[in-house]
Amino acid sequence: MVFIPGLLTALSLFSIASNSVVAHPTEDASATYNKLRINQISGQPVFIASDSRGLAAAQRDGFEFENPSVNCKYTSQPKMYDMLSTFAADTNFFFTMVHENVDWTIVGHHPLAGHYPTSKLFFVNTLWRLRSAFDTTRFYVRAVALHAGCNSPWSVQELDYHGSLKGGETWQLYNTWVTRWENDRIVESRAYVDAPTTMGFLRNYEVWWNSTTDVDHTSYLPGPQGMPPLPPD
Repeated sequence: MVFIPGLLTALSLFSIASNSVVAHPTEDASATYNKLRINQISGQPVFIASDSRGLAAAQRDGFEFENPSVNCKYTSQPKMYDMLSTFAADTNFFFTMVHENVDWTIVGHHPLAGHYPTSKLFFVNTLWRLRSAFDTTRFYVRAVALHAGCNSPWSVQELDYHGSLKGGETWQLYNTWVTRWENDRIVESRAYVDAPTTMGFLRNYEVWWNSTTDVDHTSYLPGPQGMPPLPPD
């Protein structure tokens, strides 16, 4: 389970938080950087997930892998676990884990549903929008289960999110991603969320809340907060 004391930026479907790079104390800090992958916003090296850190984090959290193997053709479940933990606490890592030309669909009939052809459109129109409804002082995300991956490019991630809305209500959301990976990055995903929960809190905090699976999102719709800082084109 990952606790986040200050969720300052968004949720990574829903849970992105701060701009700091997260390093686990049990691992040499130099191992969390890879100078071949530079953050598009800051120009600095960014956190790169690892199998060993994912295995250690899962043991710490009491999480059991369906397949703990790290000898994989594609992304291993331990590495996915490390990515999801980092994704919850490092805004910059979103643009590392998710390919800039990702094919992302949120399934259903609710404010965030539809197709997003880039990581920027997905980030602004979903994650950034959701921030307006939340008390950003506390938030956490927990991986419930990871399926497939390793020797398959496809995997399924079941996630459990907890937070507080600005009105004081406790919020919880179960979210499932069906994702395709290339070179440890998400290049395609279909996400399934609790539609009534999503509709309820967005209806209370903004008026731009109608969409459906068939909508093709090609323009930014960040909500009342305006645009966030984004990587250059």
